[in-house]
Amino acid sequence: MSHIALTASPTVVAFHRGAKQWSTLFPSSWRSRGINPSSFPNSTRKRLPLRFFASGKNGVNGGVVDEISETVKAHTDFVWPDNKKPRVCILGGGFGGLYTALRLESLQWPEDKKPHVFAQGSQQLSQKIGSRQKNKRDLPVTSLPKKGAFVPRYQISLETLVDSSDMATAGAIRLLDMEEDIFGYSCTETIGKEDLEHIFRHQELGVGVIHTYIRFLYDNFMRGNDQLSNRFRFVSSSLVNKALICREPDSCREYLVKRFMASSTNNLYLWPYNSGCHWLLLAIDPLKEVVYFLNSIDGEWTNYPDMKQLVDTSIKVFRSQRQARVPRTKSSNITWIKVQCPLQRNGIDCGYFVMRFMREIINMNQIEIPITYFDEYKCAHYTRLQLEQIKEELCQYFIEKRLII
Repeated sequence: MSHIALTASPTVVAFHRGAKQWSTLFPSSWRSRGINPSSFPNSTRKRLPLRFFASGKNGVNGGVVDEISETVKAHTDFVWPDNKKPRVCILGGGFGGLYTALRLESLQWPEDKKPHVFAQGSQQLSQKIGSRQKNKRDLPVTSLPKKGAFVPRYQISLETLVDSSDMATAGAIRLLDMEEDIFGYSCTETIGKEDLEHIFRHQELGVGVIHTYIRFLYDNFMRGNDQLSNRFRFVSSSLVNKALICREPDSCREYLVKRFMASSTNNLYLWPYNSGCHWLLLAIDPLKEVVYFLNSIDGEWTNYPDMKQLVDTSIKVFRSQRQARVPRTKSSNITWIKVQCPLQRNGIDCGYFVMRFMREIINMNQIEIPITYFDEYKCAHYTRLQLEQIKEELCQYFIEKRLII
């Protein structure tokens, strides 16, 4: 029978024996995929008792513990018969414990030998895992996902960064610059701890998260691509939303008209609209005077009369300012098209749906949106995996922009 205990520490410690296997198990980049299966030989010879003890403390023999201390002896030995799956106990938390669990999950194991991984002796890691189980996240270390299951690595990494930074304290914020080309004016978006918690816990999203994803789309799809940047534009949800439409309708109309006047060719303006408790997406072609209505709860645009009146009025003012001539029958009518987009099945996914709508529209690179939606993305509902992919893009963007550190 074999016994394995791994102590997780941010300090990298190498064995002076078996260094090759250790470096293979924990490479310099934790995101690398797969290893050489020969690092874990499955010999048919009689198995001998095997113990690994790694220490992050400086000492003799390069940090290798030759003698087991009384503290280590106090821990329970985890023993398994040869005909059962091995168990690995991770002692310690923080970055070391988190990355150890992730790395073990990513290795290629024989189907009957993939270990059962769990944490012991780490309050921080236990609390992190417990919070995920409480919020029904599918990543408890006590039961790692099956082979091929989706692992939100960037979400886990970002949450660890947040816990290790001043963002863990109440009131801490980060600022994200939004250049003029995105919304037609320069501004700064505020990201607070609550915004990040909403992503981690899959809760309703605020405007800060939606705008950050718009910045991601601009940086990764449109920047440097003249065709996309000239074809697609965005409307700021901070300047035009239900509260401001009711309180300051004139300023909302002026902003929309000014935004439309920047058009030299056919543009599609993507506007995530917040009705106060729900996100939906409007895609507006002001030159053709067409408004595409994408609502993930299957509601009608007539349910949002203030929003519709603002859009219709803004398009008419835009028409007047550019001195466009339209047929008499068209003069008072703006074409509204309800797109048969994927629908949500709960009360919190609307923001995630809107972000995915925008991504798919830009990816298709079409001004006109089919009434039955794009064939490439047509479905009755988005799966949880499709929404998790959007969250992974967001979290990766936060990390790459170094917004938390």
